[in-house]
Amino acid sequence: MNAAAVDALVKLGCQRALSVADLARAANVLVVSVKPDVVPAVLTKLRPELTAQHLVVSIAAGIDLATLASFVPTGTRLVRVMPNTPCLVNQGATALAGGPTATAADIDLVKRYARTGGGRAPGGA
Repeated sequence: MNAAAVDALVKLGCQRALSVADLARAANVLVVSVKPDVVPAVLTKLRPELTAQHLVVSIAAGIDLATLASFVPTGTRLVRVMPNTPCLVNQGATALAGGPTATAADIDLVKRYARTGGGRAPGGA
């Protein structure tokens, strides 16, 4: 990721972290945005750090909620996000699926994030 992109994310309230463990300790919302074959390794590293306070949001293509849940502690709040390619040019749509312990507030938060990328999420523009 380039420095300008990191700076833009920091301005949105994101935090920088030097390790997965540091990331989990610093943030309550963790976005897993990696290639699908890397998801198991990332979630395995995160697992010991996850608490009931964490929301894990996955943008990894093809990784369903059951698979995500198999790598995190029972009860971890999960939301799966599936943007389409027009989101790259601010003209897309984003599908959301909440896991069994995701709350309405979790879904609303992820909808707000999805809309900042130009996508439409369920429930409005």
